[in-house]
Parts: sequence; structure tokens; C-alpha cells
Amino acid sequence: MAAYFNYHSQIATSRWERRSFIHDWWRLYADDPKWAPPYYPLLRQELEPGRNSHLARLDPLFVKTEALPRRQKNSPYTWSGAIFERMVAATIVLGDSRRQDHAAYLGLLRCANEVESLERLLKYVAETLAGSGYRRVIGPTGLSPHLNSGLLQDYWDRLPPLHTAYAPPYMPETVGLVMRPLARSQLYHLNVPPPPPSVPALPAKLLPLEPLRLATDLLPLLAAACPTWANFSPPDAREAAFLLRRVKPWPLSGWLAEIDEQPPGFVLLQPDLAPRLRLAKGGRNLLWRAWLAWAGRRPVSHGRVLYGAVLPNWQGRGIGRQLLHQALQTAHQQGWQSLTFGPFPTAALGGKFLKRYGVQPGQSYMLYQYEL
Repeated sequence: MAAYFNYHSQIATSRWERRSFIHDWWRLYADDPKWAPPYYPLLRQELEPGRNSHLARLDPLFVKTEALPRRQKNSPYTWSGAIFERMVAATIVLGDSRRQDHAAYLGLLRCANEVESLERLLKYVAETLAGSGYRRVIGPTGLSPHLNSGLLQDYWDRLPPLHTAYAPPYMPETVGLVMRPLARSQLYHLNVPPPPPSVPALPAKLLPLEPLRLATDLLPLLAAACPTWANFSPPDAREAAFLLRRVKPWPLSGWLAEIDEQPPGFVLLQPDLAPRLRLAKGGRNLLWRAWLAWAGRRPVSHGRVLYGAVLPNWQGRGIGRQLLHQALQTAHQQGWQSLTFGPFPTAALGGKFLKRYGVQPGQSYMLYQYEL
């Protein structure tokens, strides 16, 4: 027997309804011990189209499916389900006009442990998008496909690192029964060797990077760091500014390679604060928020390489190796025991490059598609 009945789906349109959407969306995984929530104040801000121009141009649809839980035999809460509906599936449908293949995104997709909940949600999405020109939806993605995209497939005993998506162990089976696999990506882990490696003096001069430049004059570098798998469009200035806001609450370290005043490559790092975000429940109340403001500047044992790339015309000259050595030296100075890279699409050059240096594969992620 299904766990729920009396399903109905709807779109949250008003600001109040969107806040309720965020609250219920959060509760779906709130009790999962392996979920490291995003920073709640920033999430609420970025989910308001009036405050996020990148989201606004994607014409977001906040879609949720609710249902009544069936009465459980011998449960002390037999009547609670008969009164209160629960959100059992939710997503934010995002339409990117830069795509030319009539596909929309399922942003922040999640559902309860039940196939019918997801089926009801996707059928409602299909009905809503009928006549809009969209032929399929791809997900799960973040609000940008270049951050928090994919469905976790393995290693549920590990806490996913900062800025990577999480899903409970039941999700791959549930989603796989309703949607078709599209593309896979993977994280990589590299232990930081002691003593710190020496950074080759050539071929480039390495300078401290101002991250905000990745949304302006260094935008081609950020675009090169975002593989165009699944036909994702490279980030433009508006999307790049959004990506940098999403990672900005926590300390950033970056290095820019320069040759003859030309910037051929870069690397951007950040401490892995996922365990502290989990402990602080994403900073949903003021006390935890204050603690995160303090803890976010305290030493941690692991780091994240958020983005890094060498422009195609400059590859094969040792610049990537130089940037990797600098990243390892920075990690050693910060006291990090390991670095996590990616996730990279399985065919991306980033993963192939890192394998030369003894990286270990970590969590893998799958994108799915659903024909409308």
C-alpha cells in the first residue's frame, strides 16, 4: 500500500507561498544525518526572483506535490496524517533560453521515498509546460547547472563536501524508475603531501586572484572551468555573479596564472565547511548563524577546489601542473589533509588530468531526463 493518498500539485506564486515552499522543501531532508544544508539566509535570498536576476530570467516555477499520509497501524499518531498534508516532492522548474534543445531544468529536485510522489510531480510539470515549447526536463540541478547538480549515486556513508548535492540512498532507485539516465559526473580526492610541494617557477607567474573578476574580465576562465556536459550553456556574467555569491559566505583562496600579462589559467579554493553547516543546521536561527560566522574562519581538515582551468590555447605547457602544485601548497598552509575536486563529467579533461597525480575517485552523480 502506498504511504500517501490524496495527492495534489500546485505552483507557489506569491512571496509568502515561496517562503512556505522553502520551509517544506527543507524539511524533506532535515532529519537526514548525512545532509549538509546550504546556508539558509543566502538560500532564501537567492530564491527570491526580485533579488536574484539570474533566477528571474529563468522564469522559475516553484512546483510542489502534497499528500496525506496513510494511517499507520498501531501508530500513536493515527489521526495526525488525516489532518495535515505533507510536501512529498518539490522542484523549481527553470527555463534557460540559451539552450537550443527545448529542455528545462529541474532545480533542487527532491521527493519522499515513494515512486508515485515523483510521478505525480513530473506529470504536473508536463501539464504545466504543455504548449511552452519544452520537450523534456533535466535534473536534478542547482539554480545553476554548474553548482550542486546531479543525483548522488554512492558513498552514502560519507558526508558530501561543500557545494555538492546530496540525496538519500533511496533516490537513485526512485528516480531511475521514472526518469532516464543522461550523464554522470564524479568527485576526486587528493591527499595533501607533507612537506609542501615546491611550485615550479615556470612557465607562468602566479598571482593572488580576486574572485569577483571571474564574473567580469576573467569570465572566459570561469567558462572554461564549467564543462558543457548535457548541453549546459557556459556561464555568462549574470550567472557567474550568482555562482560567486553562492560560494562567497566562506573564505576563498585563488591563484591566477599570468604569462606576458595574459591570464591563461586559475584555481579557486575554499575550506570544506560541510560538517559545520550540518552541525549548525544551515544557520536557520540567529544563534547558529553567529556560530557559523565564527566557525567559518576556524581551521578545518579538508579543502575544496571549486573551479580551476587552463584556456585551451594554453594547455600542454605545464600551467595546470603549476596551478595544482600551488593549490597543494595553499592546502598545506591551511592545514588541510586533503582536497576534493569536481564533480567532473566522466569524459572531462579535468578528471583525466588529475588521475596523473594519484587522485582517488569519490562520490558519483547522475543527471536524468524526463520526456514531456
